[in-house]
Amino acid sequence: MALLATVLQQGSWAAIGAGFFLAAIPALLIIAFLKRQRWRERMAHSGGAASSRRDALIVEASGEGIFELDSAGVVRYANPSAARMLGYTTDELLGVDYRQLITAAERDPEGQEVTDIARHVRYTTDMRRGVGAMLKRKDGRLRPVEYKIVPVMEAGRASGTLFSFADISERVRLDAMLQDMQDTAKVGAWEYHPDNERLIWTDEVYRIHDLSLSAPLDIKTINAMYDPLDQQRYAQVWQEAIADGRRFDIEIRVNTARGRSLWVHVIGKAERFNGRTLRVYGTCQNITERRIADHKLRETRDFFARTLDAMPVMVAYVDADGVVTYCNRQTTEWWGLPNEKIVGRRLAELVDEAYYSRLLPRIQQALAGQAQAFTDSSEFGDRKIEWQVHCIPEFTADGRVRGFFSLMHDLSEIKRLEARLVQAQKMEAVGQLTGGIAHDFNNLLGVVIGNLQLLERSVADSPQQIRKVHTAMRAAMRGA
Repeated sequence: MALLATVLQQGSWAAIGAGFFLAAIPALLIIAFLKRQRWRERMAHSGGAASSRRDALIVEASGEGIFELDSAGVVRYANPSAARMLGYTTDELLGVDYRQLITAAERDPEGQEVTDIARHVRYTTDMRRGVGAMLKRKDGRLRPVEYKIVPVMEAGRASGTLFSFADISERVRLDAMLQDMQDTAKVGAWEYHPDNERLIWTDEVYRIHDLSLSAPLDIKTINAMYDPLDQQRYAQVWQEAIADGRRFDIEIRVNTARGRSLWVHVIGKAERFNGRTLRVYGTCQNITERRIADHKLRETRDFFARTLDAMPVMVAYVDADGVVTYCNRQTTEWWGLPNEKIVGRRLAELVDEAYYSRLLPRIQQALAGQAQAFTDSSEFGDRKIEWQVHCIPEFTADGRVRGFFSLMHDLSEIKRLEARLVQAQKMEAVGQLTGGIAHDFNNLLGVVIGNLQLLERSVADSPQQIRKVHTAMRAAMRGA
């Protein structure tokens, strides 16, 4: 009190001011608190408004169509994407029963068709998904969609539903194209999950194995359908795919459920994560017709190869780049080289430079499409060999020259036989000449012998004369 009295004595106005200040402090604190509270409320309100605006912008800009339906299934909101997909304006969609815009061919467990697909979630908290519903556009066209339906909850109760849908026309088109490709090429897809041994097939794989689409897929039963000669090989590639993720490409025989024997081409690839195979998937194709065609082609090729090998003519094929792509056995024997040392090499590498330079104009004409036939000679060791050569061009379907066939026949033996024939003909001519002379001479000797026989009778009484006649007769007989 003494202090207060001293202060009042020193300046009453200062004391009064201090009193007012002390009294105003609680009021100022209350005002500041209220302002802070109002600021927080404004921030919360503005944040909620911003969040609402953001959500609205997301819905408006979404590529999916979105309806908000009331409890009766009437549209009370439609976003621009929904209007665009259906060909309406957003205002035209308001108040329309959604079943006039979207139809879904679904059935309940009793097999009855369900037309109101939103009804299931209208009074629940469940969500419903589906694929295959059809949008009914304003112009009458239908477009397939994938949809999702969720309930709208207010105060713990469902007041309607949100119906979102996405156009899957392109997906349906691609699926149809894929199915058409599978049907055309007879290619099916499959996948296998090692964890639960679940096997999934497309329709084409069922058809390949002659199984109905409802047939259970047991991995052991399916493996038993494969030919015993291929089972071990097939099991090995499967084990490698599951253990190491190794890709496989294999052709195996299948004995189908109907007893048919087929060839199938199976390609498999593993999907792995953290060193573990999650699934193995791939394709399966019926290649029976191709295998039969390949077998017939091999038989035909082998027949013609044996025929060409049996020909006493050197046959080779030279492509447009001058590379030998085929030669028969006569060619390999003449060159003294195995087939793999000739095929794949350029012709210029197989013959000496001088001989190739002499052949080059003929080769160029053959590759220009002009058939060539000529004789030529070459040195082979200590022998000189003459050839009869034919170069026959091969044309593609559009008239281009793919290469030419070369047929070379060794004329050396023919030339030797021709020389012997000429010599024989000469000897025959000499024989004919000497034979004619001998015949004429025999005629003359016959006259002489006849006259000597007559003379012998006339000198029968003279031994000396008869001796001379006998000597002349013996000489004539030797000449005959």
